[in-house]
Amino acid sequence: MSCDYKLFQELRGHDEDVRSLARVEIEADGFRVASSSRDKSVRVWRSEIGAANDCEAVVLGHEDFVTSVTYYGGGPKDTKQGSGGDTSFLATGSRDKTARIWRLRYEEAAAKDGESTSTSPGLEFSLCECAAVLRGHRYQVTAALVLERSQPEGSEPKGSFLVATASLDGVVRIWKVGADDVEREQDKPVQVISDHEGPVLCLCELEDGTLASGSGDSSIRLWKRASGSDKTFHCVGVQKEHTDSVRSLASLPGEIGYLSASHDTTVRSWGASGAAKVFMGHSALVYDVKAARTAAGTVIAASASEDCTCRVWDAESGQCMQVLEMSGCAWAVDLVPTSRSPLPLLVAGTSDGVVRVFGQSLEDGLLDENLVAAFDAAVAERKAGDSKAQDAAQGHSPQGLKVEDISALKEPGAKDGQVKTVRDTDGKTYAYQWSVISLKWECVGEVVAGPEDPASTGAGASSVVAPDKMFDGQHYDYVFDVDVQDGVPPLKLPYNRGENPYEAADRFLLAHSLPQSYREQVVQFIIQNTGGTQEPSAAVPMDVTANVDPYARTRAAAAYHVPLSDCLRFEQCKKDSMMSKIREFNEGQGQEMRMSDAHLGCLDKAVVLSLQRRPVAEEADLGVLVEALNLSLLWEKEKMFPILDALRIILLCVDSEAVMSRVIEGCPLFDIVVKAVDHPRPTAIEVTVLRLACNACVASPSFAQSLFEPLLNSMAESCKSKSKPVRLAWSTLLLNCAVLVKGKAEIDPTLLLSYTFQAASEYVDVLDMDSSFRALVGLGTLMTNDSSTQALAKDLGLDALVSKAKQLGGRMSEVSSDLQNILRS
Repeated sequence: MSCDYKLFQELRGHDEDVRSLARVEIEADGFRVASSSRDKSVRVWRSEIGAANDCEAVVLGHEDFVTSVTYYGGGPKDTKQGSGGDTSFLATGSRDKTARIWRLRYEEAAAKDGESTSTSPGLEFSLCECAAVLRGHRYQVTAALVLERSQPEGSEPKGSFLVATASLDGVVRIWKVGADDVEREQDKPVQVISDHEGPVLCLCELEDGTLASGSGDSSIRLWKRASGSDKTFHCVGVQKEHTDSVRSLASLPGEIGYLSASHDTTVRSWGASGAAKVFMGHSALVYDVKAARTAAGTVIAASASEDCTCRVWDAESGQCMQVLEMSGCAWAVDLVPTSRSPLPLLVAGTSDGVVRVFGQSLEDGLLDENLVAAFDAAVAERKAGDSKAQDAAQGHSPQGLKVEDISALKEPGAKDGQVKTVRDTDGKTYAYQWSVISLKWECVGEVVAGPEDPASTGAGASSVVAPDKMFDGQHYDYVFDVDVQDGVPPLKLPYNRGENPYEAADRFLLAHSLPQSYREQVVQFIIQNTGGTQEPSAAVPMDVTANVDPYARTRAAAAYHVPLSDCLRFEQCKKDSMMSKIREFNEGQGQEMRMSDAHLGCLDKAVVLSLQRRPVAEEADLGVLVEALNLSLLWEKEKMFPILDALRIILLCVDSEAVMSRVIEGCPLFDIVVKAVDHPRPTAIEVTVLRLACNACVASPSFAQSLFEPLLNSMAESCKSKSKPVRLAWSTLLLNCAVLVKGKAEIDPTLLLSYTFQAASEYVDVLDMDSSFRALVGLGTLMTNDSSTQALAKDLGLDALVSKAKQLGGRMSEVSSDLQNILRS
C-alpha cells in the first residue's frame, strides 16, 4: 500500500517549535486545528481546502512553553449558544507546572452583502476564556486531557467534567472542572495516581473509557473508573514491551485499542487482547502518533519523529504507506478527516515553528508550486546541513582543515593558545590565536601551502601552517588518515612530536568513541609511524576492529569535564568603581538609611581583605560591617546592586563561613536577597544576585542551599535573558548546585535537572558557548552514577541536545562525549 500526500498549506505565526497539535471538530468541510508552542502560546487555525487559512485565536496565559494541547467537543448541553452556536474546550499542559482548561465559543456567522460565509455550516469564533487553572504538579505538565467517557454523575446542565493531567513528577492527577467555571484556581485533585516508576509523558482515553498513560519507565498503564460508590481509577493492566520511554498514545477510532510511540524508534498497535504489532521504520525518537478513519472505513496512523520525518501507516498491517521529509524535527502530527479527500489531511508541527497541512488526491489547482518548491528547498537545506554537521562532528573536512566564518572570532577562546582558522571577507584564510593576556584573538598570519608542500609558490611563500597539518582548528606535526573499516571514511589521528603517545591515543579513542582496549595498538601505530623523517601521505591501514564484539558498549576513555567536584566562583572585581557607586548612592539616602564614614571604611576594608584572601573576622569590625549592611540593604532596589556585589566579594574571604554566620545572625540577608529579585528587577540586580549565590555555594553552602529554591523559581526566566552575563551566572549557579547535590545537599535533583536542561538547550540554540558549556557540565555532574536523572534527561531530549552540541566542536564536543559516555557506562 502507498499514498501520495502533498503539501498544500502552511500555517505560520508561532515564533518557536510547534510541540503539539489537536484537531478541533467544529465544521464538516472546513477544518480547525489547535497548535501549542515553545513560544508559550496556543493558536487555533481555521482553514478550508482551496481557501486562505486564518489564525482565529491566540490563547495566552501560560508562563512557559506549552507542551500539549487536546480538544474536547462534548461540552454539557446547557453551554450551547442556541441552535446556531457551539462551545468546546481545549486542555493544555505547560512547563510552568500548570494545566489550563480553555472555553471556546462559536456562533453562526451572518452572511455579508448576500455572500455566503467562508466555511460551511458557518460557525465563527466568538470568545476564548480560561475556565480553570490546575496547579499541584511539581514539574512540567506533559499532558492534559478532558475525559469524554468517564464523566461524573450529575454532569447535566451546570454540571462538570473530569480532567486528567500527567507530569514529569511521575503522577497522574484527576480533576473535576465545572462547565461554567471562569479562571477557577484548583490545587486539590479528586485523585492522584502514582504507580509509574518514571515521569508520565502522555495520556489518552480509549473507546470504552479506559485511561491509558505512558511513561519514561517504558511502560503503559491502563486505568478504569470503578462503578458503584467507588468512583476512583484503578490500574487494570500494564504493558512493558517498549524498550524506552513511551512518548505518545492515541486511541484507535471505533476500536478498543490504541497506538503508542516510543523513544525506542517504534510505533506499536495494541488490540483488545493486549497483543501488539510493531511498526518499524523511524531512525530516531518517535514523539507523536495519531489515528483516523479514511472515507473507505479503514484506519490509518501518522507518526512524527526526531529523524525529521512523518510516516503514514496502515494501522491494520503496520505497513508504511509514505515517508514525508520535514524541514526540521517533527514534534507533532494529527489526521483531520474531510469530505474533500478520501484520506484525512495530515497536519505536522515542526521545530521551525510552522504547522504544515498535507493532502492526497486534491483537486487540480490546489497545490501552490511556489510553496512546494520553497518547502522542498528547506528540506534539502536541512539534509545538507545534517550531512555537513555529521562530517564536522567526525573531524572530516576536504583537506583536514576546519575553516570557520570570520564571525567565529566573536566568541572568546576556550584556553590560551587555542587556534582558529577563519575565512576573511577578502576570501583569504587566516590563523588566529587566543591570548588570555589581551583577551582577544590575535592574527598569526595567512594560511597557505607550507614550504614542504609542492604547491608552495617558492621561497617567498608566507606559510603559517600547511592545510594538511591542521585538524579541528589546531596545528599538528602529523595528521594521519587511519582506515578503520572498508567503505568508511578514514579517521583523523593528530599527533605532535614530543607528545606523549598515550595521551594522543586517549584523545583519538575518545573523539571517535572507540574502546579503551585499542589504546596499546594506537600507541604502537604512532611510535612506528613517527620514528623516521618521512611522513606518510596516504591512508595508513590499521585494523582496530579485529576480534572486537561489535555490540559491546565500552566507555571509550575517562571523561574530560564531568563530574565537576568543586563549585565555581565569580572573583573579578573593580573595587574602586564599586565603592564609588556605593558612596554615590549613600549620599542620596535619608539620614535614617545613610551609612557613616566608619561604615563605609569598614565595608571597603572587608572587600580589600577578601580580595587578598585574608581573614575578615580578625582584621575588621564585624559589628560595624553588619550595621553597614543593615542600613544599605534597606535602599531602593535599583540602588542595592553595588552593596550585593560587595557582599559577593566578601564571600571570597578565607573565613567566609564565620563571617556569613555573623552577617546572617545580624541582618535579614536571606529575605533581602529574595526580595531583591522580585519583579520588576533591573539587570544589574539580576546578575549580581546570581553571582552572589554562586560564591555562596563555595563560601557558605548552607546559606546557598536555603537560597536555592526561592531563587530558582523566581529567576527561571533568566534562562532566556538577552544579557550574556546573566545567562553565564545562571548556568554557573545551576552547575554549582549540581556539585552540591553530589555532595549530599538537600536540593531536589529532578527540579535542578529540569532547569539545567532548559538552560543548556536555550544556550546551545543561541550559540552562547560559555553558558551552554557550564550547563552541560552541570547535566553531566547530575547524571553521573544516577540512573533516575539519566532517564529523565533522555525523556527531555538529551540525545538531540548532545547531537546539536557536538557539532559545535572543541570543548562542546568533548563535554557532549562525556554525556554520551555516562549513558553507556
